Amino acid sequence: VGSEMCIRDSSYTQQLDSGVSPLMEISGYQDFVLPSVDFKAGKYTITADTDSEFGHFAVKLIPHDGAGTFLLLNGSNPAGKSEEFEINDSDKYSKVEGLYTLIITSSSNWEISIK
Repeated sequence: VGSEMCIRDSSYTQQLDSGVSPLMEISGYQDFVLPSVDFKAGKYTITADTDSEFGHFAVKLIPHDGAGTFLLLNGSNPAGKSEEFEINDSDKYSKVEGLYTLIITSSSNWEISIK
């Protein structure tokens, strides 16, 4: 339990709609899993910051149907780094709206926001 934000109830779902900003801001320490994020169709921007210049940092989305893994951020120092991604209403070859698990891999303190 190294994270500041702990989800103990696996039935919890964070709903995100790209029409509202900021949609989600979370922070923590080292690895973290947010088990259920409900993305609606739209364009999103994820921004990350860490307090370390060394070590690995990555943010992944995994659809609940298990159809692939989407790497949103990856690197050794993502300080202030942003990436855009899109959730579609239907397209079997890309991220589609629905439930995802958000996985953060980090060796230090981190903050992310999704807008």
